[in-house]
Amino acid sequence: MLQALDFGKLVLALALVLPASGCVVKTEDSDSNIGTGKCGMSTEQTPGELGVLKFAYDRGAIGCMFGCGATEPLGARSKARFAVYSDTALPAVSVSSTDEAVAKFDITNTGRIAITTGAPGTAKLEIKDASGTLIDALPVVVKSVSTIRADKDESLAIMTGGAVSVNLTLEDENGCALMGLGGVDYQLSGGISKGEVTILTQIVDWLLQPVISSMEESFTLNAQTVGAGSVEISAPSGATATLPVEVVDEASVAKVSLDVSDDLESGEMFTAEASAFTSDERRVYSPKCTWTLSPETGPITIKSSTRDTALIKSDTPAEAELTCTIAGVSGSAPIVYGEKQ
Repeated sequence: MLQALDFGKLVLALALVLPASGCVVKTEDSDSNIGTGKCGMSTEQTPGELGVLKFAYDRGAIGCMFGCGATEPLGARSKARFAVYSDTALPAVSVSSTDEAVAKFDITNTGRIAITTGAPGTAKLEIKDASGTLIDALPVVVKSVSTIRADKDESLAIMTGGAVSVNLTLEDENGCALMGLGGVDYQLSGGISKGEVTILTQIVDWLLQPVISSMEESFTLNAQTVGAGSVEISAPSGATATLPVEVVDEASVAKVSLDVSDDLESGEMFTAEASAFTSDERRVYSPKCTWTLSPETGPITIKSSTRDTALIKSDTPAEAELTCTIAGVSGSAPIVYGEKQ
């Protein structure tokens, strides 16, 4: 069984045991680790050139706990992490790059290999023992960002005091996704500045929290006061994207709707979610609800709530109406609990 290697103190050990299965998914050609399609997306742990070790991008505890593979290219001027796997324990090691202008490698205190990319090109990660003998190597391809795509391409309306996360896909000249964080810069423009909106990039979270994926670029907008403008996103290659942003107040909300669960059983908890919209049907992200239940007392209760979610529970069959109210505009939905099956 392959086991993840702990690189702490430059020693390969078996202290951190990660099953080889993890999130590994077989490709159509099970004899190949190169991947499928023109983008070569890896779905298995990637063997090194000498076949001693296997590698996988560290996608965090949530995205892909044990890593999946390491064949995808990285974006220029970005950061990522590798997890390394072996059948057996190995001696103390060091890591180096065949071209530090393209990629540099370091062993982290969490037992991963940190990658910092520079210019486009190919550099080999080399892992050697104390005598300088090569244990294994892995080519790392770095490409320029040609296209920047956001998962929210419409004009974002965010309520004051709220926040919204935006995921980006960075693509090369072939339309293939590039891995890594920090490969783009962010700039507020137009009628918004740091007084109205602040930007928290994923690279900050990743540096502080090793469980976060090192693969997908994203950022969070925190809305402070009313204003409108845009977030300008740019890569060193010259690729750009613009995301219009408007910070609105409660008075901009014209409609509220709730998303609730059906077929609830006694003892079950679920999270209701509220969505708010302007008069022209534009979604307002992170609306601030005043949550109420009718009847106010009874088996169905609100256990906890956030701006736009409410955690609901009932230990017995019951019915109630849940309402989110924003500046006099309300949206309601029936909550029905049945017998536990």
